[in-house]
Amino acid sequence: MAPDILMAAEAEELRQLAQQIRDFQEARAFSDKELERRYPGIGSTKTYKRILAGDLAELNLERQVANYRTVVAFIEATRGAAAAGEEVYDDLWAAQQLRRAFLEVSTEGSNARVILVEGDTGMGKSKALERLIEKYGQRILPLQAWDAWEDSPMALLGAILDVLGDTNYPTAIVGRLKKVIGHLRARPLTLAIDEAHHLGPRQLNTLKGLINDTPASFVLLAMPTLWKRIERDAWQEVRQLTGNRLAERVHIRGLVESDVAKLLERRTGCKDRRAVQFLVQEADSTGAKNRGNLKFVARVCKRLAERHTDTAAPELEDIVAACKEEAAKR
Repeated sequence: MAPDILMAAEAEELRQLAQQIRDFQEARAFSDKELERRYPGIGSTKTYKRILAGDLAELNLERQVANYRTVVAFIEATRGAAAAGEEVYDDLWAAQQLRRAFLEVSTEGSNARVILVEGDTGMGKSKALERLIEKYGQRILPLQAWDAWEDSPMALLGAILDVLGDTNYPTAIVGRLKKVIGHLRARPLTLAIDEAHHLGPRQLNTLKGLINDTPASFVLLAMPTLWKRIERDAWQEVRQLTGNRLAERVHIRGLVESDVAKLLERRTGCKDRRAVQFLVQEADSTGAKNRGNLKFVARVCKRLAERHTDTAAPELEDIVAACKEEAAKR
């Protein structure tokens, strides 16, 4: 493609990306200052407004397009909770533990830059990560590991470049690795890898290399039974990755009663201690078999909130009935 045609295409893409960011900004009612704080990839407010106005003179279009792709990819990746109409609370136990570990990793400046979060499906791992991203913005880039990667470092590096907004990545592994290292050295970043139990020995060694060669930190979210399998089958690679590089291991083993009380009160208005205890018992017995304890609590709260919109807060018998209905649905 001729250079002038390529520049015109990049200019048009940059304007479109900037408009997508503006639409998001207006929908969330963010000030320019707040937007810049949350998403530093847009550059200064002055640069952002210039791009919106179509004034692209003297801008490095290739770099700006890559930055704005990253911002848009990040915005899209974190729309889940808002689209589902669910509030995400930063004072639930898992969110507090992850935030504390993240702050320690961010300020410590040591080689211990891996946070391992273990919890079964529906126990609140992803919600804790969503809240961390909401609070610290584009500093944290989420991606999901896939079994289909089949332990390919190429696939892992390509996925990292995707969330960085760099879609023009090399086809050779050395080129991809150099590009990823360049991005991770450019600014402080944390890569949060969900379903990390799908990673294999070669990919774990790749992450170890990135920790050695860059200041980046990593959050690995995994199911405990599947992570134990990795520790068994690839014990040497796991030991090299975690070893002295493991800053914290956050275990989400079961429901915290105070979390249930907060969800029930905030979403339904119910403060009945007996209702909280009953819901904890039902979630532990029924929810654990049906996609997660905390998710079970959230779905019961949703049922109750829909029925008690204009009435008093639900009582114990209402919660018993909602639990039975949700269990039967499963």
